[in-house]
Amino acid sequence: MFDFEEKQVVRRIIYSKVTIFLLALVTLFILKGVWTAYRESKITRINKELAQRELEELKERGENLSSEIEILKTKEGEEGEIRSKFGVAKSGEKMVLIIDPKDTKQKEDDGKGDGIWSKFLGWFD
Repeated sequence: MFDFEEKQVVRRIIYSKVTIFLLALVTLFILKGVWTAYRESKITRINKELAQRELEELKERGENLSSEIEILKTKEGEEGEIRSKFGVAKSGEKMVLIIDPKDTKQKEDDGKGDGIWSKFLGWFD
């Protein structure tokens, strides 16, 4: 009989409104923590993918730069880079400069001036 009465007391405590409220409150705190961890894991996964893409791009760029460095280590590569960057020629070589016709017309217009006398003479051209 004593066991039966003890079980009744335990059941009353477990099924009381206060205990159920406390268990519900604890469950809400746990769910909030799980939801926060889920969101952070999702953000971390996205950041990981971005970092992996950036790493691949940097590896590719490093390979390109390494090949360019190897080319620049040779005499011909160094000479070609200087010629392309600065437009220079060796002694004894001749260079041909091609000038766009639009640029020459603008230079001629710039030389006329904007004074009254030039406008007056412009009527007779």
